[in-house]
Amino acid sequence: MRDTHTTTYYTVRTLVRCLFITAVAFASFIFGKAVAQDPYAYTCTQGAVAVQSGDTLWSLAQEHCTGHIGQATDDLVDKYGTDIQIGDIIAVARERK
Repeated sequence: MRDTHTTTYYTVRTLVRCLFITAVAFASFIFGKAVAQDPYAYTCTQGAVAVQSGDTLWSLAQEHCTGHIGQATDDLVDKYGTDIQIGDIIAVARERK
């Protein structure tokens, strides 16, 4: 029996397969970039803050930062420890990306 498919058929089929593979690869790249963003990112608006009565590192991070407040607090604890005093100047990190 003779092959009924023409050269054009095979060319179009190969082109469609290549386009499909390219589209899947592009979609995977875009999705991968979206997922790869740091879930612990935060941004702070204040550079330096004077510690007032009742302030904690958590409350300072909550007041001056947006995003992952827990990570901002952890970074402040790493930098200043847990013992802050009234009048201390705390440099709140601008951002973590």
